[in-house]
Amino acid sequence: MSLSPSVVTAGFVVAAILFACAGCKSNEKKVEKEPEVSLTITKVRAYEYFSTELEGEFKDQEVKNILVACDVVLDNQTGEDLTVQSNFSSAMDYFDLQLLRDNKAVAVVSYIEHQSPSSPGGKLFVLKQGENETELRFPMRVSPEDWADLEVRLKGSLPGSKFKGALQSNKLPIQRVDDFD
Repeated sequence: MSLSPSVVTAGFVVAAILFACAGCKSNEKKVEKEPEVSLTITKVRAYEYFSTELEGEFKDQEVKNILVACDVVLDNQTGEDLTVQSNFSSAMDYFDLQLLRDNKAVAVVSYIEHQSPSSPGGKLFVLKQGENETELRFPMRVSPEDWADLEVRLKGSLPGSKFKGALQSNKLPIQRVDDFD
């Protein structure tokens, strides 16, 4: 049994179309993979205090400061412990706190802004698999306006680790307190 030239030609055309379409991009939407590491703020509180500046533009003036404390959960779902490198004191040193008003940053302070390097060559910190809970405190000088109606968000990274993504937390309003006890 022999095939007619038209059947053979049609077969080649169908094969060529199938081969060409195999490289085509699908019109289906890609399902975005959830991050393997997430950052969640569970509680934010702050208290106000005043200090006298010893030098600079505000020398001998009393200025308003706040100390913001964030209870944080870093959930490592990579399937393995992550080792983070820092010249400072923790795996979470490279986070920034954003004060937000109407979803816009009105101030940003780095967690390491008030620290000195503790290890010029860097130290290694392990983030275990699962939830890693800690408290991060951020001292800030603030303007005289009321800061208590602001929200807080954290952003950061885990340098030196296998997780290369950027982290961003949820937003929470600041709870005004008299102290952290």
